[in-house]
Amino acid sequence: MSKPDRVKDVWLEALAIFRRYPLATLAPAVVLGAIGEVPTYLIDERRLLDLGLSLATAYVAYYLYLAYAEGIVRNDSLGEQRDGLGGVFDDLISALPFVPGVFVAALTVIFATSLATLLLVIPGLWLCTRWSLTTPIIRQESLGPLRAHYAVTGSFGVISGLYS
Repeated sequence: MSKPDRVKDVWLEALAIFRRYPLATLAPAVVLGAIGEVPTYLIDERRLLDLGLSLATAYVAYYLYLAYAEGIVRNDSLGEQRDGLGGVFDDLISALPFVPGVFVAALTVIFATSLATLLLVIPGLWLCTRWSLTTPIIRQESLGPLRAHYAVTGSFGVISGLYS
């Protein structure tokens, strides 16, 4: 089987796998999705504990299914995918060792993208706030652009409050 080289080919191959192995692709998704929500139904009084356990079980169930689905794709490309519940259970068990690595990778991606966003957004907001009054200051005070930038020094809180 050749590797897909376009996005359309990837989607068509995914749909073909769904058609060939409907039990293997859909049943674990339903079961793992339900397992991910179990703490929500069991914990009533402690909202923080409920939220923490619900997130943890949902993440583990989600990443288990991702590792499992990648195993289906791999087995299908090698012609080794088994039909039936026995194949589903074997594939789920074989996906378990990959869940911690996938989970750590996901946390790394979330942390790195959040940090990158903060490193871009916060300085951008800071610069926008600093430069927001340059035109009025240049016009009213007849100062140059660089001097107008320094004219707002010490007023960051007031200016950001006005423009936020």
